[in-house]
Formats: sequence, C-alpha cells, structure tokens
Amino acid sequence: FFFFFQAEDGIRDVERSRGLGDVYKRQGSNAEYMGILKRMSLEKLEFEEREVEISDVSDVVPESPKESEITELEEETKLEDYEKGIGKSVTKAEISKVLKQEDEEVEKAETDKADELMRNFFIKYKMNRTLDSFQKEWFKRKTESKIDPSTIPKVPEIYLQNLRLHAQLDQMQKELDTAKIEADKAETTGKKLCKQRDLKKIHHRRVQQEKDKLNAEIEKLKEVYEKYQTKFKELSSKYEALRTEKMLLDFQRKGITARLEQLEKSKKRLEEALKAQQEKDEFEAKAQEETLKKAEEDKKEQKASKEPTPIPDEIPNPIFDKHFDPLNISMTVNRSRKGHMLGVSSIAISPKKDIFATSSDDSTWKLWTLPQGDLIMCGEGHQDWVSSISFHPKGMMLATSSGDCSIKVWDLVTASYKVTLLEHAEAVWSVDYHFSGDFLISGSMDQSAKLWDINTQKCRYSYRGHVDSVNVVKWKPYTNYFVSASADKSISLWDIRSNLCVQTFNGHNNAVNSLSFNMQGDHLASGDADGICLLYTSDAADDTPCVDLGGRRIIKKKKYI
Repeated sequence: FFFFFQAEDGIRDVERSRGLGDVYKRQGSNAEYMGILKRMSLEKLEFEEREVEISDVSDVVPESPKESEITELEEETKLEDYEKGIGKSVTKAEISKVLKQEDEEVEKAETDKADELMRNFFIKYKMNRTLDSFQKEWFKRKTESKIDPSTIPKVPEIYLQNLRLHAQLDQMQKELDTAKIEADKAETTGKKLCKQRDLKKIHHRRVQQEKDKLNAEIEKLKEVYEKYQTKFKELSSKYEALRTEKMLLDFQRKGITARLEQLEKSKKRLEEALKAQQEKDEFEAKAQEETLKKAEEDKKEQKASKEPTPIPDEIPNPIFDKHFDPLNISMTVNRSRKGHMLGVSSIAISPKKDIFATSSDDSTWKLWTLPQGDLIMCGEGHQDWVSSISFHPKGMMLATSSGDCSIKVWDLVTASYKVTLLEHAEAVWSVDYHFSGDFLISGSMDQSAKLWDINTQKCRYSYRGHVDSVNVVKWKPYTNYFVSASADKSISLWDIRSNLCVQTFNGHNNAVNSLSFNMQGDHLASGDADGICLLYTSDAADDTPCVDLGGRRIIKKKKYI
C-alpha cells in the first residue's frame, strides 16, 4: 500500500504544479503564468525520470545530476522566465515566498484527502469504535500541529473516484430496491383492478339480462293494456253517468240535512231553555228552603245561646320590634287560571296553610292551592255578588260578605256555611276577622259598620258616623281598634271597648276604596277613587317627605294611631 502511494508521487507533483498554474492564472498576470508553465514542464521531465527509475527491475541506478546543480538550474530558469514574463527583475525571496504558499496549499489538500480516505475506509467496513478513536486522536494532533504533512502518503485520485462511484452505486441500489417495491405494489394493484373489472363485467351482463327480461315483460303489458283500453272507455262513460246521478242525490241530501240540523238546533235550544228554567226554579226553591231552615236554626240557637262573648284584652304584637327589608326581586306570572265566570272582587291568603281564597261577582267563592293554583273547593250560597272574603285566624273557617245584604261563615271541613248574619239593610262591602277569632267587623252600603259575636251569632254594636257607604273595614293587628273607610272621603278609628270613634282622618278628595295596615300596625295606607294613596303613621318623629311612586303621590301624615 505504501509502495503504491510512492509510485503515484510523480502524478501528484504534476497535479500540484497544475494547481499552482491555476492559482497564478487567477491572479491575472500572464507573464507569471508563462513562468509557471515552464516550471511545470521541468517537473514533468523530472517525473518521467523518476518513473523510469521505479519501472527499472535491475538494481542499477543511473547517475543523475547533483541536487545542487539541478536546483540552481531550475531557479535560474524560473527567474529568467518570470523576468521575461513581467518585463522586470524579480528577487529570489519573492519567488520563494510564492512557492512556499503553493506548497502549503498542496500539503493542506493532501492532508484533507488522507483524512477523508481513512474515514471512508472505517465507515465502509463499519469500524465505528476505530473511527471514533481515529477522529479524536487526529483532531487532537492536528490542533496541536503534530502532524507533518510531508510524512503523509499521497492519496491516489483513482481511489477517491472509486469511493464516489461506490457511494453512487449504493444510492442507485437503494433507488432500484425502492423501484422494485413500487413495481410490486403496482402489480398487486393491477391484479386487484383486473378482478374488479371482471366483477363489473359479470354484473353488467346480469343487469343486461334483467333489462332484456323487463323489456319483454313491458311488451307483454303493452299488449294487455291495449286490450283493456276499450273496456276502460266503456266503464268511463258509465262512471260519468253515475257521477251525475250522485251529484243530484248529494244536492238533495244536503238540503234535507240542513233542514234536520235547523230542527235539531231549535229543539236543543228549547230543551236547554226548559232545563235552565227548571234548574233555576229548583235552585231558588232549594235556596229559599235552606234560608228559612237556617233562619229557624239560627233563631233556635240564639234562644239557647249563652251570654255575649267578653271582649279580649290586647296582646303585644310579636313582630312590632322587627324590621323587614324591602324585597328587591322581580315578580313574574307563575300560572294563570280562569276560575270564575265574572270579575274577581277579593283575595285572601290563609294564615296557616298554603291556600288562598277568591270571591267573585258570579255569587261564588273558591279555594286554591299555592303555588300550583289548583282548585280544591267551591262555595255557593249567596244570592248576589260576593264582595269580600276573610280567613279565621286558625285557618279552618272563612267569612264572606255579599250584595244580598248577608254575611256567611263557612266551615272548610264540611265545605258548607255554618252561620248567616242578616242585619244589614243594604249590600255588605267588607268583612274582617278579629285576632281572637270570636268577632267579625263588617261595612255596608247602609252607612254603618257592625260588630258581630260569632258565638251568639248576633250583632254586638252598630257604628254610625259616616254619611255615605262604608266601603272598607280593617282591624289594627292584635288590638281592639278597627278603621273604616267611607265614600264620604273620611277614615274613622273606632274602639270596640267604648264603642266610640277615637279619631277621624281627612285628606282624600274622593271616595276611599281601600285600607291596609302594615304587620307592625304603626302605618296605615289608604287609596281613593282618584288614584291618590295616603300613608298615616303613629311615629311622631317620622318626618319623611312626600314620596313619588310610579307617578302617584304618597303623602305621609304625621298623626297618631
């Protein structure tokens, strides 16, 4: 291997000289380039002499000129050529500098080629550990400048070409293998496509056969259709004749049906009117009979009744000292029910259970569940509209007032009225239970308010002080005081212990139609027919000014209640 490198030294020298010629040519000096060419011719002669020496088999070595003589001759020749080329004299130092640079470039190229040769050799035979050791030691010695380029054997160019060709061969072999795999895939795909083609051909033949069969059947059906065409024409003419007859019969039938419907409607109206009249007569007779019966029973009970119920003492209001913040919520409609035939006049909520009662102008009251709104009871007994309704404090009874001048106390257990109070001369507008449950207060169109004893079923006292209809009466919570509002634009405060009017409130300019105490009992709100609301308070220190609520004035009066 070493001997092969030495045999190629001459070729490397020629290549190096050619490389130097290229370098000088790139510098742009034609004269210098001509000198380099002469130098290359001398080096070629020297290489031929060395080749003869290597090829000679004999041990006899011919005499050669001395090195000193050859060196001097070469330098003189180079100097002369260079001077002729550039037209001026050049020193030997400058020529030596140029030659030294050329030698360094050639040595560097030879070093890189040797390094590349060894790396490729190790990689080809998969000597990875040897390659790692070589790279570490080579790089270390190269950085420390311990590698003498003159001692490195020259790599023949043919070997490098072989390496490149081997690399190209490996690449082409890989491409060939890939092409074979793709060809196999294409062959498999082609076979699948051939099978699919055969299946499509078979399917096409089957479809063609079915098509021919259907065409034959169609031809047969056409023949049958032509045969039945004449029969169809005959039947069509018969159908038209029958259709004309049917239309005439339909006209006659509709006329007869319309007459029958008119007669049936007339009959139904007569029957309904007769039935309604009978029911009305029966209901009036039954109501009159029940009223007489109840009146007799009331008289008997009044005769056998005990002494009048004593008026109870006032009790402290359990929520007088409590403060309730206003609710900051939005109200929405949960459920809507049409339970009455006419307008609803009053609503009351039970103090004990989740139920509420409604009274209506259709002479009935009804009981509903909360919050479902389901109907659970219906009360009938008044002969005219029901104006007001109020629950007993225990929640088991309720009282209703009516335009028939009566007040009825109803038992929710038996769903029937227990007591009927009949001392008002005109329609009763309002009724309210005392906190003890033993007394009722009522206001009537006869300009009076009456206190009723439930136990004796009698009127304890009639309060007269208004000059017009008493529209509303309300008890002050947990006291023996009640207020009455009248169409004479005034509100009166009454004490049932002394049966006297304690105080009269003025301020409204029209009939007062509504009253309501707050839960503590220290504020009273009233509303009149003009849409004005007045707020009365018992707190003398409360100097809150007028309040505007929804466009309506609320005037706060500082008066004691």
